[in-house]
Amino acid sequence: MQEGLLSADEALEREHRPDGFGEYSTAFVCPFPDCRVYANHDWGKLTHATVTVENFGRDNRYMEDLDIRCAKCLSCRRETIWIDQKMVRPASSDAPARAADMPSDIHEEYDEAAAIFNLSPRGSAALLRLAVQKLLPILGASKRDINDQIGELVGAGTISRRVSDALDTLRVIGNEAVHPGTIILNDDRATALGLFRLLNFIIEKAITEPKHADDLFAKLPQGKKDGIETRNAHATKQNSQALQP
Repeated sequence: MQEGLLSADEALEREHRPDGFGEYSTAFVCPFPDCRVYANHDWGKLTHATVTVENFGRDNRYMEDLDIRCAKCLSCRRETIWIDQKMVRPASSDAPARAADMPSDIHEEYDEAAAIFNLSPRGSAALLRLAVQKLLPILGASKRDINDQIGELVGAGTISRRVSDALDTLRVIGNEAVHPGTIILNDDRATALGLFRLLNFIIEKAITEPKHADDLFAKLPQGKKDGIETRNAHATKQNSQALQP
């Protein structure tokens, strides 16, 4: 965040006064991960709430004196909500932001894993494993089983050994999150946080870096690229002949 720009919680702290809000609108950085715009927010406050409690089949209603405040982002039009000065929407998370080139097909899994990270590291691990399952066909895998898909990409030379190790780490730990075995993830925030970083690492190595290399190669003169293609074809032919009995 740029220096001097208010965060959502800093804006709330300024507005949280016993006598009400000092301003109707405040500019701060929207906390929603897919917005993050420094925009004006319109404030609102709920002074009383009727809470329904189910108790042995009876509905009991009572008035709860909660401090509930919201601020609507004028960019994405969504409301940030605090209850007793604790942000509850969007849920706060220590998970890192997703990699810039992460395919949109797995945004939902990553964002949901990030949203529940502080509450359930184990749930985050399971969702990241699902993200890997959806990522592998995008990288070119065609087999049905996730383990076989990783091996398929290794055999084709699509991914490096380090990337395959990262994929297997996410696969194994994610499986353990769903079917507990030797790895206990219930309160293991450090391991779950590492899985977020691993997935971003996979995106960087398997998608971002090849894309950058391809973009630069495309700028070479066509004659130079033709020469490279001829050289590679000649080398492939020589290797093939050397392998013949």
